[in-house]
Amino acid sequence: MDRRIHAFLAVARSGNLTQAAESIALSQPALTKTIRMLEHEFGGQLFERSRRGMKLTAVGEALLKHAENIELQYRLAHEKTRAVRDGEVSKFSIAAGVVYHSDVALQLIERLAQEFPMTKLRLSFEGPNSALPKLLDGEVDLFLGALIGGAPEGIKSLWLMKIEECAYCSRNHPLANAETIAIADLVDCQWIIPSRTPELNMRLQDFYASHSLPPPNISIEIDAISGVCNVASRSQHLTLLPQVLERDAAKYDLVRLKQLPPIWQFSSGALFRESSESYRIVQRILALIPTLLS
Repeated sequence: MDRRIHAFLAVARSGNLTQAAESIALSQPALTKTIRMLEHEFGGQLFERSRRGMKLTAVGEALLKHAENIELQYRLAHEKTRAVRDGEVSKFSIAAGVVYHSDVALQLIERLAQEFPMTKLRLSFEGPNSALPKLLDGEVDLFLGALIGGAPEGIKSLWLMKIEECAYCSRNHPLANAETIAIADLVDCQWIIPSRTPELNMRLQDFYASHSLPPPNISIEIDAISGVCNVASRSQHLTLLPQVLERDAAKYDLVRLKQLPPIWQFSSGALFRESSESYRIVQRILALIPTLLS
């Protein structure tokens, strides 16, 4: 990648010439000269210099978006050529959402460990909002979860199934044995939801608003799904879980409130970098996942 763009990004991200120079192993005078050359090339001041550091000007902000895209495309080009040349990777990271993390992703990791013994595998629990930036940065190689909005440039998607997020409660909750449940019955209910999926919070808010109810009382947020289920099973809180995980929920003595419509419906699948598609492990994953879901 162009060294001047690399230098510009270092200064923009740190806001400090000294720190930026150290991060790219360049002397401060050389970095200052590089920035001045860029300013001359683009015909405008890129940074406002002060005792507090370096702040992007309007011209600098305009360049930043393009510089970050250049950096991304350069990194993707490296990955693409390496994938075509080698076909193998030394490590591979998978991030999975609620639907996939507890079962499908575990089965996938087990199969990959057998078929790619020389590749170091990592599985983490992530929602789409946190996983996508990591996917673009290369920290995550493949994401299994909600497909929200269009895939950004350089990212490919594979649709796998439609997900319905439904209301669940413990078996001793008053609503668990009710013959009929009106949506208005949710007004006084307390909710517990996973903190890693902020989209659920927003969708629950939307559901209440669409039925002219006051905002939901989300009184607890817990990072781990197992923690959410444990607390919900021992309390009077309602929670949100995908319908496809109804059997898993039953292990915690949670029941789905079938009388209620889904709180949220969305498509889910796999996201991966287009530049990594030539890797054998990616090709194998894309072939395995549908069979693991069937």
